Amino acid sequence: VAVGRWMHACGLTQEGSAYCWGNNMRGELGATTTQVCGDADRDGMTFLRGACSTRPVAVATTQRFVRLALGAEHSCGVTAAGAV
Repeated sequence: VAVGRWMHACGLTQEGSAYCWGNNMRGELGATTTQVCGDADRDGMTFLRGACSTRPVAVATTQRFVRLALGAEHSCGVTAAGAV
């Protein structure tokens, strides 16, 4: 399991399939979702409204991954062949 800096996380199965959950405002989940997160309020400021998933969703690819790296608004995967 890898955790992004803001509001998303991803995990790998033993077979190398990636699943992600959380905010998908910038496509971090690698899948299309239609559920919209409610506005989050922190210190009186409204921020980050976008598609989200509270359950892991499969990343839309046939690639198999060996490693994941997540940032604030992105997710990257490395395949066994070393492709990103």
